[in-house]
Amino acid sequence: MAIRNSPSNQWKGYLFVILAATMWGTNGVVAKHLFNHGISPSMLVQIRSALAFLILFTTLAVFNKELIKISKRDLLFMVTFAIGGMGMVNFMYFTTLTKTNVATAVLLQYTGPVFIAIFAVSFQGEQLTRVKVISLALAFWGCFFMVGGYNPELLKLNAVGLTCGLTAALFYAFYTLYGEWGLRRYSPWTMVVYAFGFIALFWALFVTPWEVSQRGLPLTKWPYFLYVAIVGTAVPFGLYFQGIKYIRATRASITSILEPIVAGVVSYFLLGESLFFPQIVGGISVITAIFLLQAEKG
Repeated sequence: MAIRNSPSNQWKGYLFVILAATMWGTNGVVAKHLFNHGISPSMLVQIRSALAFLILFTTLAVFNKELIKISKRDLLFMVTFAIGGMGMVNFMYFTTLTKTNVATAVLLQYTGPVFIAIFAVSFQGEQLTRVKVISLALAFWGCFFMVGGYNPELLKLNAVGLTCGLTAALFYAFYTLYGEWGLRRYSPWTMVVYAFGFIALFWALFVTPWEVSQRGLPLTKWPYFLYVAIVGTAVPFGLYFQGIKYIRATRASITSILEPIVAGVVSYFLLGESLFFPQIVGGISVITAIFLLQAEKG
């Protein structure tokens, strides 16, 4: 496609995905604050999805009503993309957290780009070049070091946790590739706004609206919820799929591994968490992978 062959458009694609990964990374710091104050992960997903939908829908309705129009025949696509993709990633990721720990769950989820590359080569005719293989290896290796994989005490594997983590990665690969296909018909913002609407409905089965209201969440926490909903959810997901319009899903997914690197750096400066030499090497590895990808044309 011409849109992907243009060097300037490819730069846009990488820039959009890097911005998305950066926002996701900073989002982790705010999420940790909420978790430390008694907000469960499942409740946070429900609140952020509902808020992201309301904010995006209202914004599009005011500034570009055309972006909230979809064909009735595509309703099933939107539901599948939302619940069968993004919703299930959240569900399986949090299930993995209950069976393992954060480092293991993050590492397993970021095997998703491997599945994306395999599918793209097997079914979409994408070439698996040497640069892509090296970039994928560097990015995953960097993620491994960044989450503390070099320390066996930080990684906890068991059959159930491994299965759930890899399943989360498969759903991540699914929604990325399924979303790439949907971009042929719809704007990224159209797909994202409907996705969060259906995800909010999906999570209402586990965390009901009245359960949220009964918590009596203090007003001081709502700026954090808004940050998570806007900066950590609505905008980065839109940017991620906007980036996929310009670069293939394989390249976008590898670039998104920048997220845990950003999270580690932000946690170091804002939360005073440790950042050890192997983690720094891991961050450099991921950044190198992104530069290699961008340098390769096509």
